[in-house]
Amino acid sequence: MKAKKKKHNKVVNLKNKTEKTANNSAAEQQIMEINAAFSDRIKKSLYEGGVLESIFTCALKTEDIETLKIIESQNIKINTECIIELFVGFITEFSKYKFAIQWLQEQFSSIIDDLVTETPKIIKCMIIDSCENRDDELISFIIKNYSNKIDIDEAFDNLVTLNFGRGITLLLNNCKVTQESIQKAIKTAQRLGNIAAEKILNPNIKLKKPPRKKKVTYNILISKKLK
Repeated sequence: MKAKKKKHNKVVNLKNKTEKTANNSAAEQQIMEINAAFSDRIKKSLYEGGVLESIFTCALKTEDIETLKIIESQNIKINTECIIELFVGFITEFSKYKFAIQWLQEQFSSIIDDLVTETPKIIKCMIIDSCENRDDELISFIIKNYSNKIDIDEAFDNLVTLNFGRGITLLLNNCKVTQESIQKAIKTAQRLGNIAAEKILNPNIKLKKPPRKKKVTYNILISKKLK
């Protein structure tokens, strides 16, 4: 007698079955089939178990635009706490996760804006990171998206202290800056001896070059000690 073949539940393997196409319609069709096949109870367990959040996180990290488009087109809801946690985690490594940060900002701008408004320290840390790493793209991203939330005096203090000329220029050209703030920043630059920063803040200023130190030869020093 022939052994009866065991029946196996049909499993849809999205990665194996779907070839990448320009409009990605095949992948979308499969997602729709999966959604239709799963009961509400199973869908709920997927959300509660964090499976969808894991897929979402992986797609952001790997810049998987196709998967992100599928999630968006199917109106799959991502937990607000997950979005905030991802943004805060990614922002500390802007150069590595630039795509993910920009995508989150574009898709969930209201959530991110509320986060930045309620936690001003985030912008401060971002500005300091941009200064320390001389990251033009990060400071540009900050000013483009949060210019109305920046503490100008504090930002100038960080930019001048860490002598980040590009950041100072962007702040001057793209934010509402008062003369009082500029004067405070100039004083900080003078106190720290950051001539380049002072020149950017006040292009008309004539900076005095520090006097050259006289070169003293080794022989003269010896003769002075002997006297």
